[in-house]
Order: sequence, then structure tokens, then C-alpha cells
Amino acid sequence: MMLNVDKYEQYMTQANASGAQIIVVPEDGMLGGQESLAYMQNLPTRDEIPQRNFVPCDDLDTFANEPVLRRLSCLARRFSMALVVNLGDVQPCQPLVDDRCPRTGLSFYNTDVVFDTDGKLLAKYHKRHLYTGEKPFVPAKTVDYAIFETSFGVKFGVFTCFDILFEKPAHLLVTQYGVRNIAFPTAWVNEFPYLVSTEVQQAYSRSMGVNLLAANIHVPSFAGTGSGIYSKGRVLAEFMNFQNETKVLIARVPVNPDNNASLMSHYDDDEYYDEYEDGISGNHPAFIYKPFYGNEGNVDVCYENLCCHLKFSRSARDDELYALGAFSGFNTSEPEKYKMQVCTLLKCTGTHPSSCGQQVFTAATPFESLIVSGTFSESTFIYPMFMTGNRHLVNPQNLHLEKGSMAYIGDSVPVLTATLYGRIFTE
Repeated sequence: MMLNVDKYEQYMTQANASGAQIIVVPEDGMLGGQESLAYMQNLPTRDEIPQRNFVPCDDLDTFANEPVLRRLSCLARRFSMALVVNLGDVQPCQPLVDDRCPRTGLSFYNTDVVFDTDGKLLAKYHKRHLYTGEKPFVPAKTVDYAIFETSFGVKFGVFTCFDILFEKPAHLLVTQYGVRNIAFPTAWVNEFPYLVSTEVQQAYSRSMGVNLLAANIHVPSFAGTGSGIYSKGRVLAEFMNFQNETKVLIARVPVNPDNNASLMSHYDDDEYYDEYEDGISGNHPAFIYKPFYGNEGNVDVCYENLCCHLKFSRSARDDELYALGAFSGFNTSEPEKYKMQVCTLLKCTGTHPSSCGQQVFTAATPFESLIVSGTFSESTFIYPMFMTGNRHLVNPQNLHLEKGSMAYIGDSVPVLTATLYGRIFTE
């Protein structure tokens, strides 16, 4: 683990040179898949942290057996930089009382830990919604709403990876607790062409009206890549690369995301044209797809009570086929099933309709305009996702959103997918 801390020190050195006040590092970046007891930290409880003002860098008595915590605390203080890091937390439990408690009497939690600029332990968060393959971690017993205010006067919330698709805590942090800045460690497994890490990050930032600092682990062998810094959906910095290359993203972010109009968006074009086709997940439910042809027109497809509509204008190509897809139901492929309604325009992998809905990574057909809409339930929360043919995002001014519809407005652009990904939290 100390080798990973060495890497974090390098990243913090680079960020410090640009004047960064806070740094977020990825989920599982410290553990690297080593989730045994030897790699767990014995962290103070959530209630103890604000009461006792722990500074592990100085507190050798309390943290004598936690050299990783002490060093991370010292790094935060050395660089005068708030640090959000993902670790494993081990806490005692009672097997006879808690059916999730192992026989050992110890529960392991996927945990985000926050240090302030003076090295003080500010907060910790136990991940609530676990993804496939996260054993031996168990979900948080109750939903944590981890909120912290840094020494530079900005209030943040923090949650982890798969949590972003659930009302608790990702939505209520904003709607109930008024948080406008989110730290988001993640180890996101990309599912092309939608549920791609950066698509989801931008969609959450746009729909919730928040600043989002998203740090994704970079492990191309299991499709882990894609980080970004966003302000109400505006892309301030972004990185996706399926080669063995990492990058520290740095951006100037407004404290109030409503004041982002003067900020410049940033892209590095060279990072989006690499090809990678092995190990990328394509774990989608059974959509109904309707291919469409020609340069312009209207398309409709229905899945039970959800009907999706597309109006489009494009310069069609003989070597690329597109389809409009619809799905309404439960996604049961993960440990925690959830209700979803989705309308998606996407490129197929080949020119036969049977290839629609499979993994696809690039597209060349330019669209001059498109509108995707659906008859979503009133309670559906929609993540609007749009990705160009070279895996770029587009900024909010190019997407016009209304209840149940998304219109692309801008220059002609090749489209990989345009998706309204709806979540119904009440079911």
C-alpha cells in the first residue's frame, strides 16, 4: 500500500504546483484488489471524527498501527491540500444480531476518507450500493450522508461509484442537504455505448446542477477508465484512455456551480482515438431495437408502457447502421436490482439489425440534429447522456433538455449514442 501512497505523493506534488486545494483519488486505488484484513484500516467511527479532531499525522497513540493513515494525513498537511481517498475500513460486528456480520465478528467496508488541509480527519463514508465482485465488503448498515466543509470554506458531499445511480445518498445529498460540490471516487467498469463513466458523470452533474470531481481507477484490462471535473454538466477537464497512461486532471471550479459561464471547457483530442476492444463490459438488459435508415425521419419503438421517439437529420453512410432502443423494467444483472426506463439512439456494430445493442466504440455518421424523447413515468429521474463518435462529451449548451426529451443543437457531429437513462427510485 505504501507504494500506492508514493504514487499519490507524486500526484499531489503535480497538483500542488498548479495551486490545487483538493484532490480526489480513485476507488480501489489504494487497495488494488487486496481486500484482506491485512490491508484494512481501523478507522474511528463516523460520530467520533467531528468530536475528537483527529490528526493522524501527529497522533501516534491512536494511530500507532495505521501507518498508511498517518502518512496520508501528513501529505494533506504538507501540501495544504484536502485529500479524498478510498480505503478499506474494518469494524467489529455481532453475528447473532447482524445477519451480514461474518463469523469473525469483523465487517469490511468500502470507505472514502477525507483529510483537511491541516491533515485533520474530516469525514468517512461507507459505500451503500456495492457492485459485482466487491466481496468481502458489505454495504453500509444505513445510508451515510457524508458532508464536510474544508478549511477553504467549501462544503462537499462524497459517495462512491455505483451509488451515483441511486437516490440515497447521491440525490438526497443535493435535494435534501443542499450540497453543491461532490467528490466521487469510482472504479467504474464501462458499458459501451451507454453507461460509460464520463457519460454518467456529466449526466449527474448536469441533472443535479452540481460540481463533480470524479476520479476513476485506470485499469484498461477490465475497462476501468474515464475521469472528469464538471460544473452543472460543463466539462472542465476530462480523460479517457484505454492505454497504460494516467493523468492528473486539474481545473478551476466555481464554488457555486451556477457561476460557471466564464469557465473554459477542456479536451485533449489525442486521448480519444485509441482503439480497445477486449475486456469492455456490455452487460445490458433485453432492449427492443428498431433500426432506421435514410437521411432524415421519425422513428418509434415501445417497450411495454414506455414508448421512445426519435426525430433526426443526418448524412447517412452505407457502412453504419443505427437503431432506436427501448427498455422498461428491472436491471437484475447486479447485486442490487433497480428499476430503469431507457430510450437510446445508438450505432450498431455492423450493418445487420442483429448487431444492434452490442459493444461499439466509434462512429462516423454525422448528425445535423436529433431529438430523443420518451413517455417516461412521472417519477422517473433522467440522466441525459450524449457521446460523439470519437468518445467525446458535448457541453450543456449543445443539449436542450425538457421533461422526457433531449435535443442536440450544434454543429454536425458523429454520434455514438444519445440516451435518456431513467431511474425510478420508488420501485
